[in-house]
Amino acid sequence: MRGMKIRVALGLAALTIFAAAQGQPTLTELNQRLVERLKAFQSEAGFPGATFAYVLPDGRQGAVAVGFADKERNKTMQPDARMPAGSTGKTFFAAWILQEIEGGRLGLDDPLAKHLGGEAWFKRLANGEAVTLRQLFLHQSGIPEHVYGEAVHQAIRGRGDKPWTPADIVPFALDSKPLFEPGKGWAYADTNYILLALAAEAATKQNGYAEIERRFLRPFGLKGTQPATKRDMEGLTMGYTTLGRDFVGQETTLDDKGAFRVNPGFEWAGGGFVSTSQDLARWALSLFGGKVLKPETLTLAKQGVAARTGPGDQYGLGVQIRDGEWGKGYGHGGFYPGYLTEMEYVYDRFGVAIQFNTDSGQALLRGRRRVMLEMAKMVHEATR
Repeated sequence: MRGMKIRVALGLAALTIFAAAQGQPTLTELNQRLVERLKAFQSEAGFPGATFAYVLPDGRQGAVAVGFADKERNKTMQPDARMPAGSTGKTFFAAWILQEIEGGRLGLDDPLAKHLGGEAWFKRLANGEAVTLRQLFLHQSGIPEHVYGEAVHQAIRGRGDKPWTPADIVPFALDSKPLFEPGKGWAYADTNYILLALAAEAATKQNGYAEIERRFLRPFGLKGTQPATKRDMEGLTMGYTTLGRDFVGQETTLDDKGAFRVNPGFEWAGGGFVSTSQDLARWALSLFGGKVLKPETLTLAKQGVAARTGPGDQYGLGVQIRDGEWGKGYGHGGFYPGYLTEMEYVYDRFGVAIQFNTDSGQALLRGRRRVMLEMAKMVHEATR
């Protein structure tokens, strides 16, 4: 093992020397340019802090940070800062469920009723009898989003340290009217992935979080990524919320002890992880670079339907498919009260991710994905 580490170090050193010989910046120089670009953007936009990371297929990587992890305590943001990743976590649940489909324990066109129809609450679910797993994956179920409304907000704020279970989340998704017939429209909803994960756990008798840790977090070295199941988690970054104030109850997300003000477990399969930009960039490279799913499954996952998230946007099987100047990018954005995240596989060769400790889109001016892609272009031009 020690010899392997020496060979890898020598190999990366050789790549750096080669880059310098070709007139390309070294990784140190590239990372400094990335810091300067992110600082300039922060100065212009005024957000508290941010991290950005990239991971190249040859093992080279970098992570940078600007601003504050806690403005009140004058705590500087670090490249390995941990923040809730919001809906970016759907990619972990989707990858697990797609592997179960590869193994034949689930079918993409299974009716949801096949796996959950025996539940006492099932008949109260909009479109429950008609919807399939594929339609849930693609947000074509017609089932409304369950996370909004004062009843949900009160439940979240009043939860305290009591853990959330899927059974606690389901009631908020019941007794609503469908938005449209399954397959006849598109509407993004965390509810779709809650139901997907419930079906997968019922069919496989496995725990989704445990399987994701076993299959992905440990094997791919995602040491900063952890299921968000409790208030007290190590190394959290303070978040500043405007859009999520109804959830949190205050404008800051952490209490005086550095714990979440509310239990994040209500998110579960709708997102459900605390992570770092570097971990998410590595995950983007691993997942969309072909290290997680069979080639035919990955191809299927990347076949999207029209999504109402932006001009030309599509949504696949747990993946947002969006245009870049080089072609299609594959990844996912995330919102959690106090935080914004983007991760993507870009230029068909490397992974990038960016996280902000604010949920105010106005504080970002251009939008988080645009900033990430501007920096990804710098990485591409310096390393191609």
